[in-house]
Amino acid sequence: MPFMLLGQELIKRGYNYRLASFESLRDKAQEMGLEFTEISGDMDELVSVLLGNSDNTAEAGMNGLEYLISKYPDLYDDLDRAVRDSDVILYMQFGAIAYHFAEKYGTEVIRSMAFPFENTRCYAAMMDMMTRNSLKCYLANVMCEKMMAYAVRHSVKDFRKRLGLKPWNVFRSYKKLRGHRILTLYQYDEVLAERDKHWGDEICLTGNWIKPNKTEITPDTEKLLKFIDRHEKTVYVGFGSMNYKKMDELYEKILWTVLHEGRAVILPSYEEKMVNERFSGVRDRIYLAGFTPYEQYFDKLECVIHHGGNGTVHAALRAAVPQLIMVFGADQAFWGGQCYYRGLGPKPIFIKKPIDDSELRYKVSDLMNNQKYKECSERLSSKVTSDGLTRAADIIERRFPI
Repeated sequence: MPFMLLGQELIKRGYNYRLASFESLRDKAQEMGLEFTEISGDMDELVSVLLGNSDNTAEAGMNGLEYLISKYPDLYDDLDRAVRDSDVILYMQFGAIAYHFAEKYGTEVIRSMAFPFENTRCYAAMMDMMTRNSLKCYLANVMCEKMMAYAVRHSVKDFRKRLGLKPWNVFRSYKKLRGHRILTLYQYDEVLAERDKHWGDEICLTGNWIKPNKTEITPDTEKLLKFIDRHEKTVYVGFGSMNYKKMDELYEKILWTVLHEGRAVILPSYEEKMVNERFSGVRDRIYLAGFTPYEQYFDKLECVIHHGGNGTVHAALRAAVPQLIMVFGADQAFWGGQCYYRGLGPKPIFIKKPIDDSELRYKVSDLMNNQKYKECSERLSSKVTSDGLTRAADIIERRFPI
């Protein structure tokens, strides 16, 4: 969605914009007025392999990346078709394979990611257990970059051979192209993760990419708002697009704790069967919501429990509501750690480890009852940027004018 919103903004400014992604996104992209080209693969499979249903070890992560790229023999042709006549290629963390096509065709590139992936002593985004502001953090970041390159070495070797390029090695950097550092747009706010003073001007923290205005209130949203109004305190629990085998069990454990403390709960509509089977006696305190923009109701909640995605973290902070993050993988551990270090909620819970029920109950209760989380959320909320999309488009326009 951030890349679709950016596309709409750039089209307004006179650019041509093509989204290359999975077929499941075609209808939404075209509804938003974007040109679309299909890339082989499946969104649910990507999330399942790399996040919820992987064991999240380094080996599993590397094997998963290589597996997904090598599984689809048409991927080379898909990428070639998508980028061949482009002037600039914008790619995110799982799309770096496009870098090699840019090298072949002399195309400019922009990297854009939802979490920091630069070398720094401040933190290690992929290894959040490292002591911050330390040499260990710096070395961990270097190691993660090399591991990512190593993970797809076989596919990269094949792609570069077909492109007629010299062989790649893991000591080369995806941060430079033709000897120049690549423009990098990070879709997060400095209030959540500070910018390293040693980074160059090509590294930009734009803030979260969202629509500048709230969308129209629908009848379904009105029903949701009435539910919130009927209850003194309401908690949102939702894990986005995460694909996890024990999802019902996870929701159930959280739900019992929240309801036991007298709160009402908003859950995703896909948990309807579990709710009807196990919580029929308290059904009036549970609302099953379809897609509703967070901006329309987060500020009316007591707190939120979620998967730690970049967009949800920023939405909760903008609404000044405390948050507890359940980590499925990837950058979620980093954002969970950042929320804890910034005082926005308890330490995150890692679902890949056996969940300690007493720890879960304690942290959910702490989230709802510890006033310091609310105070910190309110204090930092006023410092969050709301024009990240405009900032990103401005940077692109300055670097690559029409």
